[in-house]
Amino acid sequence: MLSGHESYSLAQVYTMSELDGLKLFKRIEERVAGKTGEAFFREITAGLATALDARAAFAGRLNADRTSTMLAFWLDGEYQPNATYALDGTPCEFVYKGEIRAYPRDISSIFPQDRAWFEAIGVKSYIGVPFKHETGEVFGHLAVMDSRERDWADADFDVLRVFALRSAAELERYRYEQQLEQVNAELNKEIRRREEVEKEMRAAQLVAETANQAKSVFISNMSHELRTPLNGILGYTQLLANNDGNLTQRQREGLAIIERSGRHLLTLINDLLDLAKIEAGKIELLHDDFELASLLSDIAEVTRVRAQNAQLSFRMTGVAGLPAWVHGDARALRQVLLNLLANAVKFTDGGGSVGLHAGIAKAEDDATWLEFRIEDTGVGIPAAHLSGIFEPFYRVAGSQGPIEGTGLGLAITQRLLTEMGGQVTVTSAVGRGSVFTARLPLQVVASGIVSVPSKRHVIGYVGQRLSVLVADDDATNRHMLAQFLGDLGFAVALAADGQHALDQLCAARPDLVITDLIMPRLDGMALVQAWRERELAPRLPIIALSASAGMTNRESTLAGGCDAFLPKPVDLPALLDCIEAVLGLEWTVAESAQGETSASMMEKVGCDAALVAELQMLAARGDIMTLMHRADETLARNPDTQPIYRTLCGLAEQYDMRGIRRLFEGATRSTV
Repeated sequence: MLSGHESYSLAQVYTMSELDGLKLFKRIEERVAGKTGEAFFREITAGLATALDARAAFAGRLNADRTSTMLAFWLDGEYQPNATYALDGTPCEFVYKGEIRAYPRDISSIFPQDRAWFEAIGVKSYIGVPFKHETGEVFGHLAVMDSRERDWADADFDVLRVFALRSAAELERYRYEQQLEQVNAELNKEIRRREEVEKEMRAAQLVAETANQAKSVFISNMSHELRTPLNGILGYTQLLANNDGNLTQRQREGLAIIERSGRHLLTLINDLLDLAKIEAGKIELLHDDFELASLLSDIAEVTRVRAQNAQLSFRMTGVAGLPAWVHGDARALRQVLLNLLANAVKFTDGGGSVGLHAGIAKAEDDATWLEFRIEDTGVGIPAAHLSGIFEPFYRVAGSQGPIEGTGLGLAITQRLLTEMGGQVTVTSAVGRGSVFTARLPLQVVASGIVSVPSKRHVIGYVGQRLSVLVADDDATNRHMLAQFLGDLGFAVALAADGQHALDQLCAARPDLVITDLIMPRLDGMALVQAWRERELAPRLPIIALSASAGMTNRESTLAGGCDAFLPKPVDLPALLDCIEAVLGLEWTVAESAQGETSASMMEKVGCDAALVAELQMLAARGDIMTLMHRADETLARNPDTQPIYRTLCGLAEQYDMRGIRRLFEGATRSTV
């Protein structure tokens, strides 16, 4: 019996002549050339049995469960089915321990567990050699069996070792090939999985884009649908408010509440539409002249109320050094500053403070860069969160845990500023507060250019009676405009759609057309185009109205042949200004609103200097609620104060601090 070595080379294992060994090795290579796997081992076992003149030979592979699987089995000139068998109690068990084993006789008696098998195939002697890794670990073996008792010679061992060396190399190659196939299979599986994931992601992205587009369309359509009834609500509110003589004080207060609520709802609709446009990358900015100090005063009043409710102090500084009038998007700037101030109030605990400082960052030839610094003594923002706070839906917890909100305010702020050519930066220290700085360029406008909205009470116009055609598919809007224009003395004709309006235009040309843009049968722009193609001089003035308001609508409408554009809900004083501009009218104004100054009105109602001083103090302090309460008390004591009360409350409801100051300036002069 022989024991094995860790590894073998041809020089070490040959005791036969080197020439015989080389010849044998050459014959092996010729037999297995181009063969792999089972085909290789079939040739090896058949060649080995032939070389040793033995009855049987087989090659095996060690399994993880300590069994062996035949790779090829040659017996009596034929290949037999491969089998997997347990090693315990077999001669192979010792071979897999790393030993070269030889049993010259009575093998069935030595291994009784396999006696039936040995007797069935008629073998009596056995010789086996292991396959080893370079580490010495056994991973397979080669065995030869004979039907005769056989004292295995050294030459037999040499031949077996030569075959074993070649078989071990192939089994290693085969093992690596299987590992490679497994890796490739896993890789292909991963590729297919990634392809499926990418496919799912593309599908999800498409669904998201479609949903986002549907949401934007839905919001746009809903804003239009909401603006349409609001046009009737606000329009009739303004009509009723103009009927001074027939309304009680309680009715006036109710109308004021309806109008304030309607305009608040309109603001929410506009903000919702802006959000949809921002998400769709279609932000539209308005470019108008506006009074900067008045805008900041309004913002300060809103913020002061919020701060007081949160038990915070609020201050605004630097306004005195700003230009009086600028050109830009007042609504976008208002939204930016209110978002930043609301954020400061939200993240500042009671007893803290919030501040707004406005100033000029730098002046250039074509624009002045304004800087608005919003400071708070709040919880602060950790440095790790600073890079993400301008992302949509990003939220940072306050000192008391999560803060209510959508996490959209700062994202909208940054995108609006970017669209306006500006930027926003932030510095913050945890526990000490934050400073948000917004900078944007605005054009300075000469103070005398912009007209202040008229407070006049128009009751008619000078000259012969004029006719107006109103086209709108919404009956409420049609009749509201008909009543408004009819009260002013216009002859009003109505059309429920564009085709009906065109038929009326062809039958009798009016002096003015006021048309909605979205109508059945023939929309507003198609109506305008059809009329412009056939009209004769002089040009018929056309004012377009639309609940889908925006710069794109405004510009395309004017370019399409309209003379003016107004968004819905229609502001009736603004409509008067449009009619005045396109028709060149001179309005007739009610005497009470035409001839009286604030001073004469206060003189008429007997307002004393003490009351005026108190109201001035309340206005300077921004205490609008107390101001309106004192005005109510004055009205209760003296019904003749109705004119000044209406003027004062109208200014207070709009937070028009500039108008209130002017009112009191006149009153002060008259009472001195």
